[in-house]
Amino acid sequence: MNIHYRKRKSGFIIGINTMCIDCITIVDHFPKEGQAVRGLSQIRYPGGKGPNAILAAHKAGASTKFYSTVHPDDAQFLIKNLQESGIDISGIKLSEKTQTVIANITQHTETGDHTVVTLNGHHEITADMISNTEFTPDNTLMLQAKLHEETLSQLIDRAYQNDCAITMNMAPVKKLDKSLISKLDLLVINEHEALDILNIYKISNNKRNEDSAQDIASYFGVITVLTRGAKGVILAKPDEPVKIYPAIRIKKVASTLGAGDAFFGVLTARLHLGDELDSAIQKAIAASAIVCTKLEPQSCPDIDEIMTLLPSVS
Repeated sequence: MNIHYRKRKSGFIIGINTMCIDCITIVDHFPKEGQAVRGLSQIRYPGGKGPNAILAAHKAGASTKFYSTVHPDDAQFLIKNLQESGIDISGIKLSEKTQTVIANITQHTETGDHTVVTLNGHHEITADMISNTEFTPDNTLMLQAKLHEETLSQLIDRAYQNDCAITMNMAPVKKLDKSLISKLDLLVINEHEALDILNIYKISNNKRNEDSAQDIASYFGVITVLTRGAKGVILAKPDEPVKIYPAIRIKKVASTLGAGDAFFGVLTARLHLGDELDSAIQKAIAASAIVCTKLEPQSCPDIDEIMTLLPSVS
């Protein structure tokens, strides 16, 4: 089990993923099969799980660097938020061959619930974009599973060999080698991803969240955090009882889009900065709750705003 978090304030968090344009159509009800509904409005935002998470990590107090490829026509729109926040964007390369990912999102105006259809586009993100000099004990590699399996495998192996901490949000679920996932310091998944992992790896038939989180943590030998939206968060460690954290109730949900990315980014950042796991999880829960009150997926709060919801947490 690879658990070696320590204070890394001199280092930075490395993010690498595709960049995305979110096209959000607001509706007052979702269409049934064969039905057309009139949208109330449509908005375009910069998005993508990687950019969303690295922004959240940066605003939570960590130094950050992001790697990606982007088409020149979309570069200003997609990079602006990262650049203005102070993230190191020197790892983002312009490429005429990159086809920008488009996420067509239909979102309910009252509940914030949404459906997403993604046009994957084409990217040229490879593991060799990141030099081995970046993988140091002071740094943390923050991954989501949207990258190609070969790229993920190479990044995890190289980071692990250089004692660089690794967190992964297994979204979407991919069948990577068990030994590869065991090299992670932290695995973050939601309820649906947990069930997919249980089925793909044939771990167990447990449907109860507490059991599935424990089974996954024990199978891979890695700390596992399972998010459940309004039902809160489960922390599972190998051979230890699970711990449940309640969600923070909010009066009005504007959108749940980007809440999971904010949770992952803040959790990674606070662990990188030396927080205890309990404290880091509670700050991540608070951040995701705040994001749910806003429409824009990259509306991540800074650490001061997060702490307004957590007066008793250090």
